[in-house]
Amino acid sequence: MDLNSPLFNVDTLFSKAQTNVLDNPSNLVIDKFGTLYIANNAYGNLGIFRANMTNKTILPSIANGGILPANLTGLAFDTNKNALIIGDGSLNRILRLSPLYSIANLAPGFALARTRDTLFRTDGSLKTLTGTATSMTANVSIFNTVQNQTVSFKTSVPANQVNLFSQVPTVSPEGVLSYQLSNNVPFANTGNLAVLVTIRAKDNGGTADGGVDSSATQTFTILIRYQNLAPVFTIAQDTITIFNTATAAQTVTNYLTAVASGAAQEPGQTLTFVVSNNNGALFTTQPALTGSNANRNLGYRINGTLGMASIKVLLKDNGGLANGGLDSAVKIFVINVVINTGISDLLKRKISFGPNPASQSLRFSNLAVDADVELYDLQGRSQGSFSLDNEQNVIVAGLSRGIYFIKVKEKGLPVFSAKFIKE
Repeated sequence: MDLNSPLFNVDTLFSKAQTNVLDNPSNLVIDKFGTLYIANNAYGNLGIFRANMTNKTILPSIANGGILPANLTGLAFDTNKNALIIGDGSLNRILRLSPLYSIANLAPGFALARTRDTLFRTDGSLKTLTGTATSMTANVSIFNTVQNQTVSFKTSVPANQVNLFSQVPTVSPEGVLSYQLSNNVPFANTGNLAVLVTIRAKDNGGTADGGVDSSATQTFTILIRYQNLAPVFTIAQDTITIFNTATAAQTVTNYLTAVASGAAQEPGQTLTFVVSNNNGALFTTQPALTGSNANRNLGYRINGTLGMASIKVLLKDNGGLANGGLDSAVKIFVINVVINTGISDLLKRKISFGPNPASQSLRFSNLAVDADVELYDLQGRSQGSFSLDNEQNVIVAGLSRGIYFIKVKEKGLPVFSAKFIKE
């Protein structure tokens, strides 16, 4: 060591008001971290600082607090250099000062501006909550070796809840909390699910010499609310046309398919069908469904009466309506009983119409010139009879938007029925 080279430049180390620490230095020592302690006998001050740091300071006088003696006769360290031994010349005693200032890293800190977020389990969008973490600080001491520290965040959720997320919760260095639910959040039919997110700040100051680079943990709660989804199913066709002479029992296999609860997350729900119609006089055996699992068969038996029946199929689950949930789905189809002429003329003609949906008019094909078109709403109420124009069009512009049933008669006998949507 070059003893002729000063360790510190007093003029740059201290302000003018602080240089009195060197007016009458009685002793000085350097601890195991390289921190310099200077005892000033005249003023009862103890200066503490470290070389090669941007900011330097002097510990303010603590003599008046009764800790330092007015006459500092000497400084030394204990055996492990964990405490400073101070000679008190005024009272002829030895003082022990600990813990010592060191270069050990200090733990970072932060605050949570919000501690909870609530969403429905069906919400699979990316959630971005700005300003969740605030007041981030690295808590840099003038004695730290890393002055320009950066702070990041570490997050975690319970291991058995990780699969609830397609993107697990994270917090950016700017304090933005982000997460995204997965598409297969499992739930019972009722209740909510709380996910406790653990958040801690971490700096890059390291853990050398007993330093701490992580903050205490804080928690954020994500409350996933249960919301029942409506059950689903499909029907094979909107209209069934049958001759009035086919009075034997009828069975349409797999008329309903893809019967299921609203989502894969709702296994075990009880599904119940309710079938009703607006013209029970057509049937000896009312339309009903049989079967289980994903398909249902339709059974019914007509009595030979001509006419049309609107069949309403209601599928209901037991998931409830909590939090705005849906527990039912409805579909409607038509059974049209027409006269059997014996020559299958209707099948040969292939009656059709379009467009569907329609906003202004319906155009039919292969109808007799004198055919009459009747329209009914979903409750079976007549919306009027319409005659075909020269191009077999029916004007529907005056109808309200919704679903309607078409019933076509020729010479007073029903020959065609269908469902259409008015836009």
